[in-house]
Amino acid sequence: MTKYDFEFNDTKFAFRLFMICLITFIALLFITLQLNLNFLILITISLGIPILIFWLNRKKIPKKGFATISDCEIEFNLNGAEEKINLNEIKNYQIHIYNGTTLNIKLKSGKKIGIVSNSNFCNPMKFDVFCQELENKIEKYKTENNIELIRKKSFFEQVWLFPFLVIITSILIISVLIAVFKGMELKPSIFISLAPLSTLWGGYLSTKNRMKNKI
Repeated sequence: MTKYDFEFNDTKFAFRLFMICLITFIALLFITLQLNLNFLILITISLGIPILIFWLNRKKIPKKGFATISDCEIEFNLNGAEEKINLNEIKNYQIHIYNGTTLNIKLKSGKKIGIVSNSNFCNPMKFDVFCQELENKIEKYKTENNIELIRKKSFFEQVWLFPFLVIITSILIISVLIAVFKGMELKPSIFISLAPLSTLWGGYLSTKNRMKNKI
């Protein structure tokens, strides 16, 4: 039995914190609009206070946890809350790796278990190592016991993503070339679209490289 320590996100607290910040922003925006304040003051108050609330509470999001893996069982201890899972109870699982690591497990009983270690709040490296070992153990158990246990593909493993990225990238490149050739001014939307497109390409290539190294 091997023990793995890691950090994970307290997603319930993070959601509550986000909602508090959102409600605070809306309330302050409404109040400042009623007071007819200067636009700069309005934005500073409406955005500044929610951002300050989030900043002061951000360190409460990451929590400490650990898990142990045996031949047929996983045991989680997430900030003191324990959960034991027999591998034959698992219906499917998914490991998503981008900006950290996310593990989703669905049991045959219908219960779902989700653990997130986001790189914006945690150090996901140890959780990533645990997920790799867990996947190896599950696949080995699945083969040895000849059971139906599904490994669900992550977003960046979907077969439609690569042709989608190629098409969108081609459209973007052609649009730039046409604009340059005709001496037209490049639209801001072209530059704005580069950020999400680069993010998608980064996630896809990272996942592809990871899958290649597993072979």
